[in-house]
Amino acid sequence: MRNRYRGTCSVCSVSVEAGEGFYDGGYVFCSEPVWKQMNEASGRTFYCLNEFNKRFGFSFASAAEVFAEEQKQKTEELATFREKVRLDLVNGGLVAAAEEARVRSLEAVIRKVIGADIALNEMTWEQITDVRNELTRRSDARLRRESLQTWKDEDKCPRCGGAGGSDKWSFTGWTCNRCNGSGKY
Repeated sequence: MRNRYRGTCSVCSVSVEAGEGFYDGGYVFCSEPVWKQMNEASGRTFYCLNEFNKRFGFSFASAAEVFAEEQKQKTEELATFREKVRLDLVNGGLVAAAEEARVRSLEAVIRKVIGADIALNEMTWEQITDVRNELTRRSDARLRRESLQTWKDEDKCPRCGGAGGSDKWSFTGWTCNRCNGSGKY
């Protein structure tokens, strides 16, 4: 917001008259305030636009240009990351996920999810991640079935461990509500 106070720029110590510069977050700036985050761990550091251009070697005319450039860089980084993940899945990651999920045919899963026969290297980011998510869902379902079968094979209630009840449940009647006090699954 426009500055109403007389003072010095918080960044470059230039004298700023009332009605000139900008006021943001309790600080006076000689030009539009912009922020830069050096890394993920550090917080944001505010700069006046003049000092930002001088310090980082840019020639931006407004804070909107700085923001647009940062958004462009983030979009490019995201696209690069997605392409790397896509290539990792194409080059063996999807086949490994299919083996872990114990599916009969990866092609059948692709056909079911995407609705068409398509080669792995021709799949887009969205398509290949949809197939990966389906394989992960199937693998998780198989693991849940196996762990349930393990509990049934042990023939002990998973809540009370076969005791049928507990002193902790004395205020509700000592009996386990899953096995009704039998201790069996």
